[in-house]
Amino acid sequence: MKQNLLVTSYDYDLSKRLAEKLADAFSMRVLDAIGLFEFDHIPRSFREMLELNGYDYVMKKLRSILKMELDFDDTVFVTNVSFADNCSDLFYKIKLSNFVILLKKDLAEEENELKAKQYQFESERSFFVCDKTVLEARETSISKDCADIVIEMGDLSEDEIVEKIIDKIKNYYSVN
Repeated sequence: MKQNLLVTSYDYDLSKRLAEKLADAFSMRVLDAIGLFEFDHIPRSFREMLELNGYDYVMKKLRSILKMELDFDDTVFVTNVSFADNCSDLFYKIKLSNFVILLKKDLAEEENELKAKQYQFESERSFFVCDKTVLEARETSISKDCADIVIEMGDLSEDEIVEKIIDKIKNYYSVN
């Protein structure tokens, strides 16, 4: 039986909002990977740690946070699709006992939104922003190998997205 949910997309803020709504619907708690990373590195932020210590250090720490996710019950966990580059093996392990939910937008729109976002440091920009080919490869990897639920968000409202996710989970368990 799947015990947790992992919500991932390129829009981290949207993923967190949807995770909160899913947690309310299922009486679960929410943990977000970047929030846990920042908690471990107080007083520095994710951005500062990325700038000070670089990509490899941050990915090593994020891997350990994702591993920790395997030990939780009744939790909605939030990640960013960008983590998939170095954590695809963990996404697969997480899938074994958790619902992996991938939220997708049109790739051109996704690329434009990521590029338009304000980043404090260039290292943060290079962590999150990539071209459409890389965006597509990451999403394809997760949707093909790991995701139990893939939602094409299009023009759906947040409540409609949550409703679709809940319906797919109910369908998985054959519950009306």
